[in-house]
Amino acid sequence: MFKSFIDKYKDPVIVVDNTFTIRYSNQSFRDQLHYTVDELQNKALAQVTKSDVSLLLEEPGAALILVNKHGEALSFTAEITEGEDEHDSLLFIICRRILQEDDMTIVANLQFTDLMTSVLDHTEVGIVITDPSVDDNPIIYANRGFETLTGYAAEDIIGQNCRFLQGEHTDEADVQKLRRSLAANQPVYVEMMNYTKSGQAFWNELLINPVYVDSAGKEYFVGVQKDITRRKEAEQRLEESLEEIRDLSTPVVPLSEGLAVLPLVGVIHEERWQMMTAQVLEQVNTEGEEQLIIDVSGLHTFEEDFGTKLASLQSMLTLMGTELIITGIRPNMAQQSVLRGVNTSTFRTFSTVRTALKELL
Repeated sequence: MFKSFIDKYKDPVIVVDNTFTIRYSNQSFRDQLHYTVDELQNKALAQVTKSDVSLLLEEPGAALILVNKHGEALSFTAEITEGEDEHDSLLFIICRRILQEDDMTIVANLQFTDLMTSVLDHTEVGIVITDPSVDDNPIIYANRGFETLTGYAAEDIIGQNCRFLQGEHTDEADVQKLRRSLAANQPVYVEMMNYTKSGQAFWNELLINPVYVDSAGKEYFVGVQKDITRRKEAEQRLEESLEEIRDLSTPVVPLSEGLAVLPLVGVIHEERWQMMTAQVLEQVNTEGEEQLIIDVSGLHTFEEDFGTKLASLQSMLTLMGTELIITGIRPNMAQQSVLRGVNTSTFRTFSTVRTALKELL
Protein backbone atom coordinates (compact mmCIF):
# COMPACT_ATOMS: atom_id res chain seq x y z
CA MET A 1 0.00 0.00 0.00
CA PHE A 2 2.82 2.44 0.82
CA LYS A 3 4.38 2.10 -2.64
CA SER A 4 1.54 4.03 -4.29
CA PHE A 5 2.13 6.91 -1.86
CA ILE A 6 5.90 7.25 -2.16
CA ASP A 7 5.87 6.82 -5.95
CA LYS A 8 4.01 10.16 -6.10
CA TYR A 9 6.86 12.02 -4.40
CA LYS A 10 9.13 14.16 -6.55
CA ASP A 11 11.78 13.93 -3.82
CA PRO A 12 13.86 10.74 -3.51
CA VAL A 13 12.30 8.28 -1.02
CA ILE A 14 13.65 4.97 0.23
CA VAL A 15 12.09 2.40 2.52
CA VAL A 16 14.45 0.44 4.77
CA ASP A 17 13.94 -2.17 7.47
CA ASN A 18 15.39 -2.01 10.98
CA THR A 19 18.79 -3.22 9.71
CA PHE A 20 18.86 -0.30 7.22
CA THR A 21 18.51 -2.68 4.29
CA ILE A 22 16.75 -1.06 1.32
CA ARG A 23 13.33 -2.63 0.77
CA TYR A 24 12.00 -0.17 -1.81
CA SER A 25 12.94 3.06 -3.58
CA ASN A 26 10.89 5.44 -5.69
CA GLN A 27 11.72 6.51 -9.25
CA SER A 28 13.20 9.85 -8.13
CA PHE A 29 15.70 8.09 -5.86
CA ARG A 30 16.73 5.68 -8.60
CA ASP A 31 17.06 8.49 -11.16
CA GLN A 32 19.28 10.64 -8.96
CA LEU A 33 21.55 7.76 -7.97
CA HIS A 34 21.47 6.10 -11.43
CA TYR A 35 20.59 2.68 -10.05
CA THR A 36 17.97 0.19 -11.23
CA VAL A 37 15.33 -1.38 -8.98
CA ASP A 38 17.21 -4.69 -8.88
CA GLU A 39 20.54 -3.01 -8.02
CA LEU A 40 19.05 -1.30 -4.97
CA GLN A 41 16.74 -4.06 -3.74
CA ASN A 42 18.10 -5.58 -0.49
CA LYS A 43 21.22 -3.41 -0.70
CA ALA A 44 22.55 -2.04 2.59
CA LEU A 45 21.92 1.71 2.86
CA ALA A 46 25.52 2.08 4.10
CA GLN A 47 26.72 1.01 0.63
CA VAL A 48 25.25 4.13 -1.01
CA THR A 49 26.00 6.75 1.64
CA LYS A 50 28.95 8.42 3.33
CA SER A 51 26.84 9.21 6.40
CA ASP A 52 26.53 7.22 9.61
CA VAL A 53 23.04 5.74 9.14
CA SER A 54 22.73 5.00 12.87
CA LEU A 55 22.50 8.76 13.51
CA LEU A 56 19.47 9.26 11.28
CA LEU A 57 17.01 8.30 14.03
CA GLU A 58 18.80 10.37 16.67
CA GLU A 59 18.91 13.67 14.81
CA PRO A 60 15.75 14.85 12.97
CA GLY A 61 16.66 16.48 9.66
CA ALA A 62 20.15 14.97 9.79
CA ALA A 63 22.44 15.38 6.80
CA LEU A 64 22.49 12.36 4.49
CA ILE A 65 25.25 12.21 1.87
CA LEU A 66 24.34 9.70 -0.83
CA VAL A 67 26.76 8.39 -3.44
CA ASN A 68 25.41 7.64 -6.89
CA LYS A 69 26.47 4.80 -9.14
CA HIS A 70 29.25 6.93 -10.63
CA GLY A 71 30.78 7.80 -7.25
CA GLU A 72 29.38 11.35 -7.09
CA ALA A 73 28.26 12.60 -3.67
CA LEU A 74 24.85 14.29 -3.30
CA SER A 75 23.83 16.04 -0.08
CA PHE A 76 20.34 15.75 1.41
CA THR A 77 18.51 16.21 4.66
CA ALA A 78 16.67 13.10 5.84
CA GLU A 79 13.10 13.12 7.10
CA ILE A 80 12.03 9.82 8.65
CA THR A 81 8.57 8.34 9.24
CA GLU A 82 8.17 5.01 10.99
CA GLY A 83 5.74 2.36 9.75
CA GLU A 84 5.40 -1.35 9.17
CA ASP A 85 4.12 -3.94 6.74
CA GLU A 86 2.72 -7.31 7.71
CA HIS A 87 6.19 -8.67 8.44
CA ASP A 88 8.59 -5.93 9.52
CA SER A 89 9.02 -2.50 10.98
CA LEU A 90 9.99 -0.01 8.29
CA LEU A 91 11.55 3.45 8.03
CA PHE A 92 10.39 5.80 5.27
CA ILE A 93 13.29 8.17 4.46
CA ILE A 94 12.43 11.28 2.43
CA CYS A 95 15.58 12.93 1.02
CA ARG A 96 15.57 16.72 0.56
CA ARG A 97 18.33 18.07 -1.71
CA ILE A 98 20.65 20.74 -0.25
CA LEU A 99 22.29 23.35 -2.45
CA GLN A 100 26.07 22.94 -2.48
CA GLU A 101 28.69 25.66 -2.34
CA ASP A 102 29.18 25.41 -6.11
CA ASP A 103 25.46 25.97 -6.61
CA MET A 104 25.51 29.06 -4.39
CA THR A 105 28.52 30.48 -6.22
CA ILE A 106 26.29 30.85 -9.25
CA VAL A 107 23.84 32.93 -7.21
CA ALA A 108 26.64 34.92 -5.57
CA ASN A 109 28.04 36.01 -8.93
CA LEU A 110 24.74 37.15 -10.40
CA GLN A 111 24.83 40.63 -11.88
CA PHE A 112 21.38 42.08 -12.05
CA THR A 113 21.26 42.57 -15.79
CA ASP A 114 18.16 42.17 -17.90
CA LEU A 115 19.37 38.68 -18.81
CA MET A 116 19.76 37.51 -15.21
CA THR A 117 16.44 39.03 -14.18
CA SER A 118 14.76 37.21 -17.07
CA VAL A 119 16.36 33.93 -16.01
CA LEU A 120 15.22 34.34 -12.40
CA ASP A 121 11.72 35.36 -13.47
CA HIS A 122 11.32 32.18 -15.49
CA THR A 123 12.17 29.82 -12.64
CA GLU A 124 9.24 27.99 -11.06
CA VAL A 125 10.35 28.73 -7.50
CA GLY A 126 10.12 31.98 -5.59
CA ILE A 127 13.40 33.78 -5.01
CA VAL A 128 13.97 36.74 -2.72
CA ILE A 129 17.19 38.51 -1.78
CA THR A 130 17.47 40.48 1.44
CA ASP A 131 20.10 42.88 2.78
CA PRO A 132 21.03 42.12 6.41
CA SER A 133 23.27 45.22 6.57
CA VAL A 134 20.09 47.34 6.58
CA ASP A 135 17.83 47.53 9.63
CA ASP A 136 15.20 44.71 9.71
CA ASN A 137 16.85 42.80 6.83
CA PRO A 138 14.52 44.08 4.07
CA ILE A 139 13.77 42.47 0.70
CA ILE A 140 15.75 44.10 -2.11
CA TYR A 141 14.68 41.73 -4.88
CA ALA A 142 11.78 39.34 -5.54
CA ASN A 143 11.33 37.37 -8.74
CA ARG A 144 8.14 36.67 -10.63
CA GLY A 145 7.96 33.19 -9.11
CA PHE A 146 7.65 34.78 -5.67
CA GLU A 147 4.82 37.01 -6.93
CA THR A 148 2.99 33.97 -8.32
CA LEU A 149 3.58 31.97 -5.14
CA THR A 150 2.42 34.62 -2.67
CA GLY A 151 0.17 36.96 -4.65
CA TYR A 152 2.27 39.99 -3.62
CA ALA A 153 3.64 42.28 -6.32
CA ALA A 154 7.38 42.90 -6.00
CA GLU A 155 6.93 46.67 -5.79
CA ASP A 156 4.58 46.22 -2.82
CA ILE A 157 7.04 44.26 -0.69
CA ILE A 158 10.48 45.65 -1.61
CA GLY A 159 11.88 47.19 1.57
CA GLN A 160 9.84 44.95 3.87
CA ASN A 161 10.92 42.04 6.03
CA CYS A 162 9.58 38.65 4.90
CA ARG A 163 7.59 38.17 8.10
CA PHE A 164 4.43 39.40 6.33
CA LEU A 165 4.09 35.81 5.03
CA GLN A 166 3.54 34.51 8.57
CA GLY A 167 0.08 33.99 10.03
CA GLU A 168 -2.11 32.27 12.59
CA HIS A 169 -0.82 28.73 12.09
CA THR A 170 2.83 29.52 11.42
CA ASP A 171 4.85 27.45 13.88
CA GLU A 172 6.76 29.75 16.24
CA ALA A 173 9.50 27.11 16.50
CA ASP A 174 10.14 27.49 12.76
CA VAL A 175 10.26 31.28 13.12
CA GLN A 176 12.80 31.03 15.94
CA LYS A 177 14.90 28.57 13.92
CA LEU A 178 15.05 31.11 11.08
CA ARG A 179 16.00 33.94 13.42
CA ARG A 180 18.77 31.97 15.14
CA SER A 181 20.30 30.81 11.86
CA LEU A 182 20.20 34.24 10.22
CA ALA A 183 21.63 35.88 13.35
CA ALA A 184 24.50 33.37 13.20
CA ASN A 185 24.88 33.95 9.44
CA GLN A 186 24.19 30.25 8.80
CA PRO A 187 22.20 28.49 6.05
CA VAL A 188 18.77 27.33 7.16
CA TYR A 189 16.09 25.03 5.79
CA VAL A 190 12.51 24.93 7.07
CA GLU A 191 9.10 23.76 5.93
CA MET A 192 6.63 26.21 7.40
CA MET A 193 3.05 27.37 7.09
CA ASN A 194 2.85 30.71 5.27
CA TYR A 195 0.00 32.78 3.84
CA THR A 196 -0.63 34.41 0.47
CA LYS A 197 -1.85 37.99 0.06
CA SER A 198 -5.43 36.66 -0.07
CA GLY A 199 -4.97 34.82 3.23
CA GLN A 200 -4.70 31.34 1.74
CA ALA A 201 -2.44 29.08 3.80
CA PHE A 202 0.25 27.10 2.02
CA TRP A 203 3.26 24.99 3.01
CA ASN A 204 6.46 26.79 2.09
CA GLU A 205 9.74 24.92 1.57
CA LEU A 206 12.27 27.64 2.38
CA LEU A 207 16.03 27.45 1.96
CA ILE A 208 18.09 30.53 2.87
CA ASN A 209 21.81 30.85 2.24
CA PRO A 210 24.16 33.75 3.03
CA VAL A 211 25.96 34.84 -0.15
CA TYR A 212 28.93 37.21 -0.24
CA VAL A 213 29.00 39.43 -3.34
CA ASP A 214 32.52 40.70 -4.06
CA SER A 215 31.38 43.57 -6.24
CA ALA A 216 29.18 44.94 -3.42
CA GLY A 217 31.67 44.09 -0.69
CA LYS A 218 29.01 42.62 1.58
CA GLU A 219 26.79 39.66 2.25
CA TYR A 220 23.16 39.06 1.29
CA PHE A 221 20.62 36.37 2.10
CA VAL A 222 19.18 34.45 -0.84
CA GLY A 223 15.88 32.71 -0.09
CA VAL A 224 14.48 30.03 -2.39
CA GLN A 225 10.82 29.17 -1.77
CA LYS A 226 8.56 26.47 -3.12
CA ASP A 227 4.91 25.57 -2.52
CA ILE A 228 4.91 22.00 -1.17
CA THR A 229 1.30 21.92 0.02
CA ARG A 230 0.37 18.92 -2.15
CA ARG A 231 3.37 16.99 -0.88
CA LYS A 232 2.62 17.78 2.77
CA GLU A 233 -1.00 16.71 2.28
CA ALA A 234 0.23 13.45 0.73
CA GLU A 235 2.58 12.96 3.70
CA GLN A 236 -0.35 13.53 6.06
CA ARG A 237 -2.44 10.96 4.21
CA LEU A 238 0.48 8.52 4.37
CA GLU A 239 0.86 9.06 8.11
CA GLU A 240 -2.88 8.62 8.63
CA SER A 241 -2.78 5.40 6.61
CA LEU A 242 0.17 4.10 8.62
CA GLU A 243 -1.60 5.04 11.84
CA GLU A 244 -4.71 3.24 10.66
CA ILE A 245 -2.62 0.16 9.92
CA ARG A 246 -1.09 0.35 13.40
CA ASP A 247 -4.52 0.73 14.97
CA LEU A 248 -5.99 -2.13 12.97
CA SER A 249 -3.10 -4.40 13.96
CA THR A 250 -4.33 -4.57 17.58
CA PRO A 251 -8.06 -3.66 17.72
CA VAL A 252 -9.48 -4.23 21.21
CA VAL A 253 -13.25 -4.39 20.69
CA PRO A 254 -15.62 -3.84 23.66
CA LEU A 255 -18.47 -6.41 23.60
CA SER A 256 -20.34 -5.59 26.80
CA GLU A 257 -19.63 -4.03 30.15
CA GLY A 258 -16.47 -5.62 31.52
CA LEU A 259 -15.90 -7.81 28.45
CA ALA A 260 -13.77 -7.14 25.35
CA VAL A 261 -12.26 -9.19 22.54
CA LEU A 262 -8.93 -8.86 20.73
CA PRO A 263 -8.90 -10.72 17.37
CA LEU A 264 -5.35 -11.45 16.20
CA VAL A 265 -4.81 -11.75 12.46
CA GLY A 266 -1.86 -12.13 10.14
CA VAL A 267 1.61 -12.51 11.65
CA ILE A 268 2.61 -11.77 15.24
CA HIS A 269 6.24 -10.69 15.42
CA GLU A 270 8.05 -9.35 18.47
CA GLU A 271 7.44 -5.63 17.87
CA ARG A 272 3.76 -6.13 17.14
CA TRP A 273 3.43 -8.28 20.27
CA GLN A 274 5.05 -5.58 22.41
CA MET A 275 2.75 -2.92 20.95
CA MET A 276 -0.29 -5.15 21.43
CA THR A 277 0.63 -5.90 25.05
CA ALA A 278 0.99 -2.20 25.86
CA GLN A 279 -2.37 -1.38 24.27
CA VAL A 280 -4.15 -4.26 26.00
CA LEU A 281 -2.83 -3.27 29.42
CA GLU A 282 -3.77 0.36 28.79
CA GLN A 283 -7.29 -0.66 27.68
CA VAL A 284 -7.80 -2.87 30.72
CA ASN A 285 -6.53 -0.16 33.05
CA THR A 286 -8.72 2.53 31.45
CA GLU A 287 -11.93 0.57 30.86
CA GLY A 288 -11.71 -1.82 33.82
CA GLU A 289 -12.32 -4.94 31.74
CA GLU A 290 -13.06 -8.01 33.88
CA GLN A 291 -12.61 -10.49 31.04
CA LEU A 292 -10.58 -10.27 27.83
CA ILE A 293 -10.98 -12.73 24.97
CA ILE A 294 -8.01 -13.13 22.65
CA ASP A 295 -9.01 -14.94 19.46
CA VAL A 296 -6.04 -16.52 17.65
CA SER A 297 -7.94 -18.26 14.85
CA GLY A 298 -6.88 -15.58 12.34
CA LEU A 299 -3.14 -16.00 12.83
CA HIS A 300 -1.32 -17.17 9.71
CA THR A 301 1.88 -18.08 11.52
CA PHE A 302 3.21 -17.67 15.03
CA GLU A 303 6.57 -17.83 16.76
CA GLU A 304 7.45 -20.89 18.76
CA ASP A 305 7.32 -18.98 22.04
CA PHE A 306 3.81 -17.62 21.37
CA GLY A 307 2.35 -19.78 24.14
CA THR A 308 4.94 -18.43 26.56
CA LYS A 309 3.98 -14.89 25.57
CA LEU A 310 0.31 -15.63 26.24
CA ALA A 311 1.19 -17.06 29.66
CA SER A 312 3.17 -13.91 30.49
CA LEU A 313 0.28 -11.69 29.41
CA GLN A 314 -2.11 -13.80 31.48
CA SER A 315 0.04 -13.22 34.58
CA MET A 316 -0.02 -9.45 34.08
CA LEU A 317 -3.77 -9.38 33.49
CA THR A 318 -4.41 -11.56 36.55
CA LEU A 319 -2.55 -9.02 38.70
CA MET A 320 -4.88 -6.35 37.30
CA GLY A 321 -7.98 -8.41 38.10
CA THR A 322 -8.75 -9.41 34.52
CA GLU A 323 -9.37 -12.96 33.31
CA LEU A 324 -7.71 -13.92 30.01
CA ILE A 325 -9.74 -16.23 27.77
CA ILE A 326 -8.28 -17.78 24.60
CA THR A 327 -10.34 -18.87 21.59
CA GLY A 328 -9.45 -20.44 18.27
CA ILE A 329 -6.35 -22.41 19.36
CA ARG A 330 -5.32 -24.83 16.62
CA PRO A 331 -3.77 -28.26 17.34
CA ASN A 332 -0.27 -27.26 16.20
CA MET A 333 -0.33 -24.23 18.47
CA ALA A 334 -1.38 -26.34 21.45
CA GLN A 335 1.33 -28.89 20.66
CA GLN A 336 4.07 -26.26 20.50
CA SER A 337 2.96 -24.79 23.82
CA VAL A 338 3.05 -28.18 25.52
CA LEU A 339 6.48 -28.96 24.05
CA ARG A 340 7.85 -25.68 25.41
CA GLY A 341 6.55 -26.46 28.89
CA VAL A 342 3.73 -23.93 28.95
CA ASN A 343 1.04 -24.90 31.46
CA THR A 344 -1.99 -24.66 29.17
CA SER A 345 -4.33 -25.79 31.94
CA THR A 346 -4.21 -22.26 33.37
CA PHE A 347 -5.90 -20.90 30.24
CA ARG A 348 -9.66 -20.82 29.96
CA THR A 349 -10.24 -21.75 26.32
CA PHE A 350 -13.09 -22.07 23.83
CA SER A 351 -13.13 -23.25 20.25
CA THR A 352 -14.62 -20.00 18.92
CA VAL A 353 -15.57 -16.53 20.14
CA ARG A 354 -19.23 -17.38 19.61
CA THR A 355 -18.92 -20.41 21.87
CA ALA A 356 -17.24 -18.27 24.53
CA LEU A 357 -19.96 -15.64 24.39
CA LYS A 358 -22.67 -18.26 24.87
CA GLU A 359 -20.94 -19.26 28.07
CA LEU A 360 -20.03 -15.80 29.35
CA LEU A 361 -23.14 -13.74 28.54
